[in-house]
Amino acid sequence: MGGIGSGGNGRLTDAEKRAKGTFRNDRTDEIYAAKAAEKVVVGPWLTSIPEPTIPLNAVGKAKYDEITALLFATNKLTKVTCGDCERMAVMHQQMHERLTAGKAVSMDLIKRMDAISVR
Repeated sequence: MGGIGSGGNGRLTDAEKRAKGTFRNDRTDEIYAAKAAEKVVVGPWLTSIPEPTIPLNAVGKAKYDEITALLFATNKLTKVTCGDCERMAVMHQQMHERLTAGKAVSMDLIKRMDAISVR
């Protein structure tokens, strides 16, 4: 657990460190900027929403369209997240079928849906 100043937000500039006599070549502003740049996520974002590769009924297709549109609008739709959207749509479809038949939805199905949602 950090205290005041542990997050580096109040970090001194290189000039201030030189003036104070605490400057180190391995802790320059450029090195911190390079480390921060490594954390920026870039990837193969899709330029359009693809059709699902598995057959979905109307309920599953509506859920697929809803989730993929949300991810596309926030620039987070990739081939990997499309696969997750398809799996989520299939599970939503299964849940809908069970509830329509008056049956209970298994907790395992709900947990699997939650796991995909977290990703």
